[in-house]
Amino acid sequence: MIRGYDRYGMFIDEPIGYRISPDGSRILLYYGEIKINADDQYHVILCTRPSEE
Repeated sequence: MIRGYDRYGMFIDEPIGYRISPDGSRILLYYGEIKINADDQYHVILCTRPSEE
C-alpha cells in the first residue's frame, strides 16, 4: 500500500510507452503499475520505476 492505494507493478522487457522530457526527448517506459482504490476502481500508470512512499 502506497499513499493510500494498493499498487501492483511489473517490469516489461520491451518499452510499453514513453514520456516526453522538458527538452523534447523521449524517455522509454518499461514499468507499469495498477493502482486500486478502496472502491476497487483501478487505473494503469506507466512509469520509469516503482512508486515510493
